[in-house]
Amino acid sequence: MSVRMSAVAGRFYSADVAQLRHQVQRLLFAAKQRDAAVQVRDGQRSPAKLRAIVVPHAAYAFSGEVAAQAYQLVASHASDIKRVVVIGPSHRPTFIGCALPQARHFNSPLGDIPIDQAAKESLNPLRELVFSDEAHREEHSLEVQLPFLQLTLNEFTLLPMLIGRADPAKVITLLESVWQDDTLLVVSSDLSHYLNYDDAVKTDLATCRQIESMALPLTTQQACGAEGINALVALTQRRDYTLERILLRNSGDVPTGHHERVVGYASYAVWQ
Repeated sequence: MSVRMSAVAGRFYSADVAQLRHQVQRLLFAAKQRDAAVQVRDGQRSPAKLRAIVVPHAAYAFSGEVAAQAYQLVASHASDIKRVVVIGPSHRPTFIGCALPQARHFNSPLGDIPIDQAAKESLNPLRELVFSDEAHREEHSLEVQLPFLQLTLNEFTLLPMLIGRADPAKVITLLESVWQDDTLLVVSSDLSHYLNYDDAVKTDLATCRQIESMALPLTTQQACGAEGINALVALTQRRDYTLERILLRNSGDVPTGHHERVVGYASYAVWQ
């Protein structure tokens, strides 16, 4: 397929263009207001270049607030970003290594995003890569990031990577080869799954403290996108960047959420 069509529009986010645009813009506006209040209270964030974010990948009704808190930072650094590498876990097909699509565009209701063909070709010889539209066809962990990217950035190309059963060292090497000065790295991951509310709060806080102390590795029980987070933290250490937690919540924190079986969400920013 030359265009990978959206698979979860109408379920994870609105399939209607106007409603989706309003949905994302409302989340971004609320996030910007909250960030401004935090900076007034805690002091202005020092000037730095945004290099990466960690964001959740659930339905916007549950994790949109947490994701928007990171994406409103992306909007303020849009002029620096020409390419986005988005990496997340595969929830469906099992494969070895990391999967890139053969498609030339990814679609959301807001339009098509071009895949960075030059980057794909440069990575082609690496043995840990597979090229598979099937791996990407139904996957939501990358797709839910697209409307946020489309409404916070100017023109950009996309390099979407799904992690299967991959060697952690090879994931680090792969990301390092494409994480260039004009590139934003987006790591897609939720945290704990289906604990009760109080246990999830404790578990996810411990996971966040482990991330921030850079005491790796995380497990996939702590975060479904643990491989991507582990690689990001390792590269953050290697490049002497700064990791900042933006927001920690879970699905029980939203008005329609339940407290019996919740999913945890955190957003992070990495600064140069």
